[in-house]
Amino acid sequence: MRQFPLLLLLAACSADTAKTVEATDSSDEGSADGSGAADTGADATADAAADADAATEGSGSGEPVLTEEERLRALLDPAPCVVAEPLSWSPLPSMEAFAGERRYSPLSAVSIASAVPFLFATPEHTALLADRRARRATALESCGVDIDCLRTGLSWSVEESDRLVAIVAPAQAAVASLRNEALATGYPFGLAVPPEESFLAELVSLQVYLQNQAISRAVGEADPAAIAPALAEVAGSAATVDADSGLVTAALLRAAGRDEAFRYGPDASFENQAAIDAIASIDFAAYPYTAILVPGQGPTDDTTALNPAGINRINTAVARWRAGLAPLLLVSGGHVHPDKTPFCEAIEMRRYLIDTLGIPASAIVVDPYARHTTTNIRNAARILQGVGVPMDRPILVTSDILQLAGIAFGLAPRCEEELGYVPWQSLERLDSTDVCAVLTPDSQRLDRGDSLDP
Repeated sequence: MRQFPLLLLLAACSADTAKTVEATDSSDEGSADGSGAADTGADATADAAADADAATEGSGSGEPVLTEEERLRALLDPAPCVVAEPLSWSPLPSMEAFAGERRYSPLSAVSIASAVPFLFATPEHTALLADRRARRATALESCGVDIDCLRTGLSWSVEESDRLVAIVAPAQAAVASLRNEALATGYPFGLAVPPEESFLAELVSLQVYLQNQAISRAVGEADPAAIAPALAEVAGSAATVDADSGLVTAALLRAAGRDEAFRYGPDASFENQAAIDAIASIDFAAYPYTAILVPGQGPTDDTTALNPAGINRINTAVARWRAGLAPLLLVSGGHVHPDKTPFCEAIEMRRYLIDTLGIPASAIVVDPYARHTTTNIRNAARILQGVGVPMDRPILVTSDILQLAGIAFGLAPRCEEELGYVPWQSLERLDSTDVCAVLTPDSQRLDRGDSLDP
């Protein structure tokens, strides 16, 4: 995690002082002299009656006593984030469009073969598939543990990429179908989808580029001795060069322990199905926010499933959920700290929410992919749109004072640097642990520089 300047944190703390005093829970009991000890008998009855009168008639100062729900709703009013003209989101098809591992673009952002199968029965395709396999076999036999040699031999060559472009070039009739599928599986080109006349060539070039990036990373991190056995398991099992390359890329990523981006399926539906089933009947207009995003805080060892700091974030967010600020809790975080940890932040947070706090699964959405604060927010847009949450209204982001100061005061330039855009239309700090945000469809852009981008 990046460190933010101390002055920013001090400014965040001092700016919150008045709000924190106002927001202090009035249910605290006791005093310095111990006079807050529990009353008994008639005194307790009289005090209870007085409390009831105060709750209905107001305090001695004439100010009404707020319930916890009323206090949080007043403190966390979404008005600062509401935009007059929300950006337009391209609609996604049904959840069936997110199938298998296709949501992970380096494997197959768009399956070319599924739309133009007739092209993959040609002699040109058969020859390309055979040549790709032969070049891989040569590399595995001759490279040994030479990482650079393996990277070159297992990746697509420029000549192979050009041959694939030539194979698919005549398939203009399939362009409309492929373009629609491209949009449905995560805007692999970003918001500027190529025109029909160049779509197939750019799609192939993008696929090759992404797979080569993923192969290069996997080969660099895998035990060289594990590469040949991993590829032997998928050798000859695919009928098209498109599917063959996807299987090879996936096998190499698994051998390197870098399959996080597709380990949980395209939308973590195995964890999110209860929420998906419930979302259709939610009246989102009845809530100030559509969801409460809780970024994970990974442990620093391989034996701790859930960091205590992450538990604190969850507890803070649940207080807001119980106050009716949003119908959904979105827990976000992957296998991050330490690197390749067996514990997924989002999965462990979901388990704590259900097993310890009794939150129903239908109120929890999981993002098991995010690796940074930037991708916590970017992925929130992807996941929420994918499960059917309306995207024209604010979400609440709840964390701890340190991360929230970073989000409010330093995250925008970091997003520009790392993602190439800011993934929100508006974002405003509400207090020391919460910001509101209206997300943008820019978040559907594929991150070409991150081979772990889902």
